[in-house]
Amino acid sequence: MTWSRNFCVSHMAMAAAETAMWPQVPQVYQIYRIWQLIRGCYLVGQIGGPQWLWTLHAMLIMLWVFNFGAVMTWTPWLYRWHLQPQSSENGRKDGYTNGHKTE
Repeated sequence: MTWSRNFCVSHMAMAAAETAMWPQVPQVYQIYRIWQLIRGCYLVGQIGGPQWLWTLHAMLIMLWVFNFGAVMTWTPWLYRWHLQPQSSENGRKDGYTNGHKTE
């Protein structure tokens, strides 16, 4: 079984179970993909590969970093943070709210 197939199976299992971890699976995958592309750039440079191949890897790294940033901006909506009630004390018991002492 390949790594990508394992990724799909684990992603489906976490999404079906509605665990708190399922939105993080694509983010971990994207970090791994960026790491693979960076390693590819080093390999092309070390073996003296063509310049166009190094340029292609660099462009793909930029694309995947942009994509990763877009996915990170979706995280609050995936966790539905905007639907959670706002607490006046944010769960603190020491009398501080947002850095200010409450009376």
